[in-house]
Amino acid sequence: MDARGCDKHGSMNRLYTRGGDIRASHFLKVLRVINKLCDDDATRTEGFAWLDAEWTSIQLGRAWALERSCNEQSMAEIFIEYALLSAELFNIQWTPVDRVNEFKLVASMAHRAGYKNGEAKALAEWGRALAELGDIVP
Repeated sequence: MDARGCDKHGSMNRLYTRGGDIRASHFLKVLRVINKLCDDDATRTEGFAWLDAEWTSIQLGRAWALERSCNEQSMAEIFIEYALLSAELFNIQWTPVDRVNEFKLVASMAHRAGYKNGEAKALAEWGRALAELGDIVP
């Protein structure tokens, strides 16, 4: 440790963290564009092609935001937005059980953050996924 209380790799750790935060924000922007493309009949095919091409990176950005969400409010907000923007896409990519688990977590995070609109949207998506499961509860 140096006099500032940092280990010898402190600056590299900050650089790594900053890079991860930037990637998480970037792929959230990509997801916004994909969402808009998929909403329009004329560009839906392009949107789904882009989603297929970027799905792994979007999931990595989402996972980074989730991992950092306990310590950073901004990453919690990014994670919540990932989930809410992707609600319709999750219907295609994820099983109802995956969506139940995702939106239960998102509703809890939004509640803790005081984000009432996000909590309401997450609860609605959670309910839709539970309805698809019928009487089976994970």
